[in-house]
Amino acid sequence: MKNIFVLTVAFLLFTEIISQNLKDSQFKIQYAQTGLTHSLRGNNSLNEKITWVSGPSGTYAKTEDGGKTWKVKKVEGADSLDFRDVQIINENIILLMSVGNGESSKIFKSIDGGKSGEIKLVNTEPKGFFNGIAFWDSQNGILVGDPIDRKLFIMTTSDAGETWQRVNPKNIPSMFEGEYGYAASGTNVAVKGESNAWIGTGGPKARVFYTKDKGKTWQVSETPIRSGNSTSGIFSLAFKDELTGIAVGGNYLEPESHGKNVIVTNDGGKTWELAESSGDVVFQSCVVFADQIKDGLVLSTGPSGTYFSEDDGMNWQLLSRDGFHAISIGENGTMFWTSGSEGRVAQIELHSN
Repeated sequence: MKNIFVLTVAFLLFTEIISQNLKDSQFKIQYAQTGLTHSLRGNNSLNEKITWVSGPSGTYAKTEDGGKTWKVKKVEGADSLDFRDVQIINENIILLMSVGNGESSKIFKSIDGGKSGEIKLVNTEPKGFFNGIAFWDSQNGILVGDPIDRKLFIMTTSDAGETWQRVNPKNIPSMFEGEYGYAASGTNVAVKGESNAWIGTGGPKARVFYTKDKGKTWQVSETPIRSGNSTSGIFSLAFKDELTGIAVGGNYLEPESHGKNVIVTNDGGKTWELAESSGDVVFQSCVVFADQIKDGLVLSTGPSGTYFSEDDGMNWQLLSRDGFHAISIGENGTMFWTSGSEGRVAQIELHSN
């Protein structure tokens, strides 16, 4: 495997902030200095030790000791690429997804923890633009991109990203003119269970496309989230189980605007409603469930603020005015990792009072 991952620097600096109380506990935010100065939209945690964040100029940073130290690396020959998504399959297998028109959208894969890697997929559609990837398990995953001829560009893999196959466009409902997805954090696609997936869109309409058969066939539902122009809609989705889900977004050109920025579903995405306190939440670009910490706990973030919910996303409280682009938590983890503008990375933990 070609050695296209080049180590550049590794160091750490933490600043601590105590924030909003959560009943008998409180959140603790620790800022990490990784050495990156780019906007970091790719963010994925495997467990409490391993987290990767990624961004433009072919760069990413990773920690393998829970944030005590970070290693910053650059993919050789990828100076012009923006890595908007990273997926950690296990300690060795990692996928990086770059975005952009045509061949700027690529999938890189490493099978040795980032020591080396290869390009596994290059977008050959001139109108194509990758948005995000997600995996049901260690082998089966899905990739979504902007529509081509008004059909979402969807691909699946059954061999951990070695090869990808495009879903037949005939099995995908048509999109409205100007409707597309957002690559804000690589999370406009979400998966749950063995075969369920959801994709959020925006533009003149903000809708959710959903499948129950690993992407072979699709249906679509209307949503009440903010939409109506090319900068608004659904930016991120997360599901607690096959029925309970959340989608967040709004208008990214109005990051401090309130109202219609959070919607919830209790029937697997068939129908959606505004969260009761949706009006209190500003534009959000990424959301995650954290039931392993506390049943019903959800965290969401956007460039103008980070929020939490204790009831599966129906009601929200402000955690911090500090905002980010992306947030992640490992499968059995107890800490969140956020990443944002100017290379900002922070760890959020829940501590008992």
